[in-house]
Amino acid sequence: RWLAEVSYAAAGLKPDDANEIVNELLKKYEDRITKEGGPWGHTFDEIYDVKTVTPRKEFLELYDKVKKEMEDLGLKFKR
Repeated sequence: RWLAEVSYAAAGLKPDDANEIVNELLKKYEDRITKEGGPWGHTFDEIYDVKTVTPRKEFLELYDKVKKEMEDLGLKFKR
């Protein structure tokens, strides 16, 4: 879901606008990335209720927060 939404939103960006967003994200996350990789993510069953296959509340809240941050950087998501 996230990949699709970001891809659609980024598809219409001008290269300079995309570069600006990437630079802002780099400032925010650069110190977390090492030669060994980035921070560990979460397993499927940590993010989703495996019985209903729906995202857990805390991850939906995180999704909405990050999506808002991306909108503030200039991505225009389809509603």
